[in-house]
Amino acid sequence: MFVQISPSDNDVSETLSSLNFASRVRRIELGPAKKQADTFELQKTKQMVSFSCHLCKLAFMMNLY
Repeated sequence: MFVQISPSDNDVSETLSSLNFASRVRRIELGPAKKQADTFELQKTKQMVSFSCHLCKLAFMMNLY
């Protein structure tokens, strides 16, 4: 994580907040990555995108002839 801080006295409060947040983030421990099963909505969206791509390819091919 990158934290942007300011040397300006006017930004001390924001700088301290950013550093405190970064300290909290650093203590977080995540377990090993797990593959998530596709939900119904995600599968439906993937099908819609695939169908749209198919239609675009067909439209493109029709314009070539």
